[in-house]
Amino acid sequence: MIKFFRHIRKSLLEQNKMGNYFKYAIGEILLVVIGILIALQINNWNENRKKIDQGQVLMQELIEEFKLHIDAFDYGLENQIESFERQRAIFEIKDLEKVRVDSLAYIVGVANIDINISSNTYEKIKNQGIGKLTDNDSLNKAINYHLMERIGLYNRRIDYYLERNKARIDYINESNILYRNNLIKGLPKVNDEDIKKSVLNFLNEKRTKGMIVTSYYDKISAINYLIEKKKAWIELMQAIHKELSLSKPYIEPLPIFDNYLDYKIEQ
Repeated sequence: MIKFFRHIRKSLLEQNKMGNYFKYAIGEILLVVIGILIALQINNWNENRKKIDQGQVLMQELIEEFKLHIDAFDYGLENQIESFERQRAIFEIKDLEKVRVDSLAYIVGVANIDINISSNTYEKIKNQGIGKLTDNDSLNKAINYHLMERIGLYNRRIDYYLERNKARIDYINESNILYRNNLIKGLPKVNDEDIKKSVLNFLNEKRTKGMIVTSYYDKISAINYLIEKKKAWIELMQAIHKELSLSKPYIEPLPIFDNYLDYKIEQ
């Protein structure tokens, strides 16, 4: 091809057709420029295609992470709801003298809410310097907010509950009131009636009453918060899945996450 163009230029010069030569030269330059622009466009298209593919892989990883997070929510909700229901049932009993010692323990029961979460996908996105995962601006903003703000806010809220729970556990352990200390054979055994009296006296203390009340309302707060966050996680996951389905019509459907979503607390 280069020899062909060279031959044309030489022919025009030999025929002393300078006007035609300049027209040809300009045309040749335009062809080169157009070729360069096409090459750049193809390169940009390839780069964009790579970014789209990379974003789709990371969004798929986010979906898998969300599934794990929702499992964590369900674990926390199960513990909180079970403890809350037991505690509320004890509150309804007018004569605690008739309640078994083991059941009395439910009134000060501390539910496990140690469910902080992290995002390996977020670390990948940061390390790879990826600005966005999709050209869908609203979805991209939602993903960025989730990764950069929501997870941190969630973990700080969970740490708040954990800190308050730890204080309650320390108080209960210091009292040593809920343990049957019959391990030492040389000491007189403590019977259930003695334990019950000690527990009831413990429950009647001003500090204990305050702890029980704050524990009760913290459970309500935690349950409502976890359900709220679970709904937000599901909503974002569904939006990501919908975006992926546009280019991957055979993508695996999402499971149903309806555990505890309709749970209501009647105070």
